[in-house]
Amino acid sequence: MMKLMNIVRKDVRILLSDKKMLAILILMPIILMTILGSGLSSSFQSGTDFEQFNIGIVREYDVLSPQEALESISLVEGIDTQDIDFNIDEVIFDEVLKSEDIEKLFVSSEYLSRDSALEALENGEISSVVIFPESFLKDTYINMLTPFKQKIKIEIIVDPNQNIKSQIVIAVFSGFENYLNHMITAKSLFTETVIKSGMGYEALENLDKVYEAFEDKFESDINISYSNFEAKKMVNSMEYYSIAMLSMFILFTGGQGGRMMLEEKNQYTYQRMSVSGISKWQIFFGKFITVLIIGIVQVGIMIAYTSIVLKVNWGNLINVVVITICALLAVAGMGGMISAITLKTGNFKVANLMENFIFQIMAFLGGSFVPVEMLPNIFSKISYFTINGLALKAYLLNMQGYSILEYRSLLGILLGITALFISIGIAIMNQEKRWKNAEHYTPADA
Repeated sequence: MMKLMNIVRKDVRILLSDKKMLAILILMPIILMTILGSGLSSSFQSGTDFEQFNIGIVREYDVLSPQEALESISLVEGIDTQDIDFNIDEVIFDEVLKSEDIEKLFVSSEYLSRDSALEALENGEISSVVIFPESFLKDTYINMLTPFKQKIKIEIIVDPNQNIKSQIVIAVFSGFENYLNHMITAKSLFTETVIKSGMGYEALENLDKVYEAFEDKFESDINISYSNFEAKKMVNSMEYYSIAMLSMFILFTGGQGGRMMLEEKNQYTYQRMSVSGISKWQIFFGKFITVLIIGIVQVGIMIAYTSIVLKVNWGNLINVVVITICALLAVAGMGGMISAITLKTGNFKVANLMENFIFQIMAFLGGSFVPVEMLPNIFSKISYFTINGLALKAYLLNMQGYSILEYRSLLGILLGITALFISIGIAIMNQEKRWKNAEHYTPADA
């Protein structure tokens, strides 16, 4: 154990003295976190092109014609409702949701109840739920066709894990809100003019013409409330890219560890350790522990920086520690495997390939460059096969307030990857031939 700790102490000291390595592993991700987090904030507000998605619609109101709605609340005295040719329900579902531009973004599915829609949201079948309350239709007709004014509330419940899709849904229904308010404001001005001129309510029969002629925009009288499913937090760009860059650059820590054994061989320190009686397993696990320690330092600095300077709230800190350890164990296992392959092949081609190509692919597939929800659905599934993708998902869920039990499967996969990489590294080390330059001499060899 003392020999193992001496190896770790030596390796950590060497790596921490390498200024170029520290710049790549710590300074570069900090710079990228700051630039991407602030520079791409608009992409988390307005959205980008990606696959069509599904939303749920709940109509808690009874579908009534304008005449039925007004007659049911006894507000039609003096108004000839038979001449009113305006159906707000048709506007919503035929002109708005069924329009060509909207259907390029999402497809709406109707649910009979709030509970069934929320269940579909929880199961991932839809990304958002839009709920029109029981009084919506009546109140809308009152606002548009009478001198009276009612508060209208449309409820939107979103999945915080699908931030960009949720923002699109909110933007669309905010536009619908403005459409309704446009006509309500026109009605208010027209009614005020009618009253001042001494005309009767029969003048309101011409409101449809007023609606068509009125084109200015006014402030809202309709309240659309937005909430997250299970009241989970939605992540902004600064928070997302803090996690994304951290998850990506821990891969390079593993890549750096993958060079260490061959470097020691080229410098003959490996052979000297062999002569001194240090086994190859102690050397192998020494590199594993070294990568783990460097990763802890790297992640600790990045989390401290983002928390203090960028004001990122990482969520439950105990869970952050658990996620970090699981992710770094997988990275250290990968570093050990790369180190064994590099040592066996006798060159740095594998380590270079990993750093210059494979890690970049993993970063893209795992969502470190752009959120996987902006890509075709297949990428979301592929991200579960990348270390950074698993770590990113776990950090995000913790940041949003989920219990660790809800993403324990992600941590389990990371630990499984650790075991797999260590097993591969050990298998490669078992095939290693004794060094020609130096061997450990024992009396049995005499």
